[in-house]
Amino acid sequence: PQGRAKARRLADKGQPARMCHVGERGPDGCKCKNRVGGGNALTEDFQPQIFEFFAQKLEAKFPGVKLSSVITDQPPSFPCVQIEQDDLPTDHDNSGRIRFVNVRLRVRVYTTGNTKTSQARKIQMCIDETANSLNFTRQSYITSGYLYQNSAYRTETTYRARMTEDGVLTRT
Repeated sequence: PQGRAKARRLADKGQPARMCHVGERGPDGCKCKNRVGGGNALTEDFQPQIFEFFAQKLEAKFPGVKLSSVITDQPPSFPCVQIEQDDLPTDHDNSGRIRFVNVRLRVRVYTTGNTKTSQARKIQMCIDETANSLNFTRQSYITSGYLYQNSAYRTETTYRARMTEDGVLTRT
């Protein structure tokens, strides 16, 4: 199918799961009820891989940008991009096995200076292109131009994708 050709594979099927999303761990990785066969990509934490993919694109295009995997109201410096992953409700089949999980990214861009708005838009365009290449769909986009006595500008965007049990991200 054409849609799967664009999908990004983030895990190799058959690899043991390192951590269950409900936080249960066993000596061989995950022993929770969500584990399927030799491993289920849905129990993996993919934030480091997703974050690294964004970081490589942003650092190449915007040298000096500060990147963080935690959303805060106080950026450490400007420009700053904060990327945080949330896993939304899953879909189970009749046996209780997880078929897919909805993955949501929340991204904040902080800029300052005379070109803060245009700089934020350029960074946001790079984020949109990167998210799109991973099969994430933009869900919302909000701007705040009056931060810190109007010296900073912030955009906040959320993206969503569906991850299948073999680690493939697809559009929702």
